[in-house]
Amino acid sequence: MDAENKIIAPGSFFKFKQFTVLQEKNAHKTGTDSVLLACFTEEVLRPYSTNITKILDIGTGTGILAMFSAVFYANAKADAIEIIEKNAQEAKQNVFYNNLKDRITVHHTALQQFQPLSKYDLIISNPPYFENAQLNKDKSKSVARHSSAELSIIDIIRFAEKYLSENGYLAFVVPQNIWEKHKIPALEQLWLFAEMICVNKNSALSIIILSKQNHQTVNKRKLSVRNANGNFSEAFIDLTRKVYLPEAYRGKS
Repeated sequence: MDAENKIIAPGSFFKFKQFTVLQEKNAHKTGTDSVLLACFTEEVLRPYSTNITKILDIGTGTGILAMFSAVFYANAKADAIEIIEKNAQEAKQNVFYNNLKDRITVHHTALQQFQPLSKYDLIISNPPYFENAQLNKDKSKSVARHSSAELSIIDIIRFAEKYLSENGYLAFVVPQNIWEKHKIPALEQLWLFAEMICVNKNSALSIIILSKQNHQTVNKRKLSVRNANGNFSEAFIDLTRKVYLPEAYRGKS
């Protein structure tokens, strides 16, 4: 039975203002990384949003970034690729459940085998990371978390160099130390357009937006996800309130 025709059983899900993410099959559940990436990218690219008509989500998982893209960029259609079959099936189910079949196409394929029919105005990804860490015994978790498993940030950057449109953008989130390691090769053919460092407890993520064009100035900022009391910070709430329901901010980590 096709994923889009499967009866949806009660299970794990996460509700946003605009859609619901079913996540029974995915090893990686909805977290703040993809939300921060989607919201920061939308804010930075808002002046150019009407020109964004073709989007690619690499390593879509549940399809969350593809669905945010459909919400934020009204003129756009998106491709979403996913190497793990059960994740791809669940992404298709999410697209169907949220009435986005006309806007999003999910492909069960590796990036290395994907052959786009056209170039993209925005490529977005919450890619595998934690380089050189011990691989998880669960292959789906391993692929989702480790850049050495199936995909690296350099793979994504090299793909974007080839398949971004003339005025296109690449947006992704990675640990800050990994970005610092790959910054020089990343900027061989693309320009740094925006960077937000997100601090959460003892970890720091970099949300990076690269551009095919040199915009001369770089949008840089730093955001603490939580305050000293362990609650979500006002800056985090201000950035993400466009997608989170009020109950998402309750409680401490």
